[in-house]
Amino acid sequence: GWGLGALGPLSAAAAGPLAAFRASKQLADAARLGGLLYIQSWRTGALDAFFVATSFLGNADFYLLVLPTMLWQGAPRIGRQTTYMVTSSLVLGNTMKDLVALPRPPSPPVWRPASGAALDSSAFADFGWPSTHAMNAVSNPLLIACALAPFWRRSPRRRWAVAALSVTWAATISVGRLYLGAHSRSDVFAGHLLGLAVGCGWVLAAPWFDATVTGEGHQGGLLVGGAMTLSAGLFTLYPRRAIAGASAPQSAELIGLFLGCMVGSRQDARRRRRRG
Repeated sequence: GWGLGALGPLSAAAAGPLAAFRASKQLADAARLGGLLYIQSWRTGALDAFFVATSFLGNADFYLLVLPTMLWQGAPRIGRQTTYMVTSSLVLGNTMKDLVALPRPPSPPVWRPASGAALDSSAFADFGWPSTHAMNAVSNPLLIACALAPFWRRSPRRRWAVAALSVTWAATISVGRLYLGAHSRSDVFAGHLLGLAVGCGWVLAAPWFDATVTGEGHQGGLLVGGAMTLSAGLFTLYPRRAIAGASAPQSAELIGLFLGCMVGSRQDARRRRRRG
């Protein structure tokens, strides 16, 4: 059963719309399966290797490696803000996957490489909707490009370069999810919409959030405590049958990174202020 069953009437009220959405999406995906197979008709050995490699750039494992490096060895402010956005985005996507429980495209007839599964953080064992790769493909370039605005704002050449890199990143990962048979077009489209919403939200909220966490006032401590409470609440309401699946352990790791970044950044800022 679902962990949401603890909510009683709310769970019962949500069951009907969720079932209707699952049925309509599966019918739509079946009708569009030919388009996915057409994309896979482009297959060459070089494209196989390219999309398998670039798909790793959207994996949770990639961010678990890169984000700590940004935090402590690269650009701490951008690293913190990116950590908050990436981890919260992936947890949101994973929770929606397990709540809606829609499968990935059927394989066969869809081709799905063993090498892609080996590099995928869930080995394609989790659900399909929405695509968290597509979410990150949109939200990450958006936040980083905005954070780097002083670098490109007064230079048209730099502006176009940042825009081109952002679009290339998003397009490569998104097309790769279709090419590798990991997602349907509706999975990727939903990921784009959610990624845009998450990215815009964090572009607006990240400077305040980061300044509050690392600030001197008690508001930062309250924010950390609130994040811990929300995290505990999320797993209290999490779909029970999904706890042993691929997404829930990953979400636990990501929540740990989010909270660890908050606590560590606050302690580091406090230590720096004491040193003067």
